[in-house]
Amino acid sequence: MSATETTTGELPAQAQAPSSRRRRRADGPATASVPTTAGELPLAAYPVARLLPPEVVASGRARTTRALMCYLVALVLLLAVAATYFAHAHAVHEQQQLTAIEGQTSSVLAQEAKFSSVRAAQNRLKLARAAQAVGAGSAIDWDAYFAKVEALLPAGTTVTDFSGQTSSPIAAVPQDSAPLATGRAAIVTVTISAPSATAIADATDAFAGLPGYARAEIGAMTQGTGGAASPGWSAPVTISLSEAAFSGPSAATKK
Repeated sequence: MSATETTTGELPAQAQAPSSRRRRRADGPATASVPTTAGELPLAAYPVARLLPPEVVASGRARTTRALMCYLVALVLLLAVAATYFAHAHAVHEQQQLTAIEGQTSSVLAQEAKFSSVRAAQNRLKLARAAQAVGAGSAIDWDAYFAKVEALLPAGTTVTDFSGQTSSPIAAVPQDSAPLATGRAAIVTVTISAPSATAIADATDAFAGLPGYARAEIGAMTQGTGGAASPGWSAPVTISLSEAAFSGPSAATKK
């Protein structure tokens, strides 16, 4: 074999090397299986290179942060505008309702003004009834009351004098000064004539059946001139009455 043939025979083996390298690159980066020690780079590792300066990377991150802040501020402003709009709409709605209610009130007042004379007449009638109730509230039917007094008198006892006094809306009757005495609303004073002092006392006890009776007090007794068999006695009796003795409208209401 000559030198020329030897050279020619070695060329095919050398020509196959680039094609095998192309296949490895097309298949991807090869992974080195050779273990490495600390501080050494693995063989055939995938090369990574950052060509941008750190300032450019930091500037990009800052722009991203600023964009997020701008979006957040815009969202807050949008929420504030929406809240303001809804608050204004609610205020307008409430104002419209208030205006409608005021209109209804004005209409009612106008209707009442048409009947102001009727209302004034009703007020005068109420005032008259109140005055009548106050004036007649302490009234007593003296004729009927005197008849009740005579009906309670024992046999042989008569009334020779009868007088009555009631309280008024502006003045009260004199009150009893006796200890533990109840208040007076009216006073009846009768003069009783009887054949004996005991009969006068019995008549005074019988007055307890009168309407509104509170207390009875016998005055000074005097002996008459009815003869030796029946000398006769007389005495004034003061009867204190409560409000139950009244016969006016207020008394009927209380009953």
